[in-house]
Amino acid sequence: MPYQRWVHDWPNVDYTRTNRKFFRRYAAITCCITGGIFAKMFTDANGLKNPWYTRPDLKPKAAMVDEDPSYDAVVLK
Repeated sequence: MPYQRWVHDWPNVDYTRTNRKFFRRYAAITCCITGGIFAKMFTDANGLKNPWYTRPDLKPKAAMVDEDPSYDAVVLK
């Protein structure tokens, strides 16, 4: 007498499943790598290498900056 049982976890036998899985994986990896290279090529980092640009004592503090009168006070708050 055969052993009858209900198996809930049938394997996915779709013949394109493996191709889709690998395509999605390597497409995402390729996008991340090429995006990083693109950002590295087209981003200017000279401002961060300038010691006068990165000095915190040359940047204006919030208390030193006058409020801009062109903004409506009610809308600004």
